[in-house]
Amino acid sequence: MSDNRDRIRVHVGEMLAVSKHVHEALERQLGDDDLAAFSDAHQVVSRAESVLRRQHAELETLIAGLDERLLDKVKQGVTSLLGELAGLYDKIRGDQVSRMLRDDYTALSLTSAAYTMLHATGLAYRHGATADVALRHLKDLTPLVVELSEVLPGVVAQELAREHDGVDATAGAVARRNTQEAWKPRHTGQGDGGEAKSPAGAGVPVGTPVGSQVS
Repeated sequence: MSDNRDRIRVHVGEMLAVSKHVHEALERQLGDDDLAAFSDAHQVVSRAESVLRRQHAELETLIAGLDERLLDKVKQGVTSLLGELAGLYDKIRGDQVSRMLRDDYTALSLTSAAYTMLHATGLAYRHGATADVALRHLKDLTPLVVELSEVLPGVVAQELAREHDGVDATAGAVARRNTQEAWKPRHTGQGDGGEAKSPAGAGVPVGTPVGSQVS
C-alpha cells in the first residue's frame, strides 16, 4: 500500500502546483486598475482568489509529510501542464479586462478538470480524504466558472463602447442571456441527474470513502 500512498501524493502535489499557479495569477490581477473599474468582474476575481488561497492551504495540509525529493519531482512533472497557463497569464498586465476574464475562465476550467481527475484517482486508490477534498474543491470552483461566464459579455460590450463609437453597450445583457441559454439542460442533453454511484456499488454517494484507506 506504500506505493499507492506515494502515487496519491504525486497526484495531490500536481494539483497543488496548478492551484498555486492560478492563485498567484489571480492575486496579481487584483492589483490591476483596469479590473477595478469593472466592479462585478473585480468581485468575481476577488472571490476566486480567496477560494484558491483556501484550497491551496488545504492541499498543503493533505500533502503534509511529503519529502522534498518528491516535491521536486512533482514540480518537474507539471512544467508542461503549467506552460500554457503561464503563457496566458504572462500577458495579464495592460491587457483588456475581458481577456483577463477569458483567461481566468480557461484556468478555472482546467483546474476543475484537474480536480475531477483527482477525485476519480482518490476513489480508485480508495483514499477517501483525497477524493473528498477534490470533490469539495471542484464544487467551490464550478459556481465561479459560471459567474465568469455571466460577467464576461457585459465587460466585452462596455470595453467596445469605450473604444468605438456606435457600439451598443447594452448588448452585454442580451449576450449574457443568449450565452447562458446555451448551457441549459435542453441544449447540453442533460436532465436531472440521479445519485452518483461509487465503484464499490450502487447507491453510495460520491465522496464516501470506499473500502479501506490507503495507509
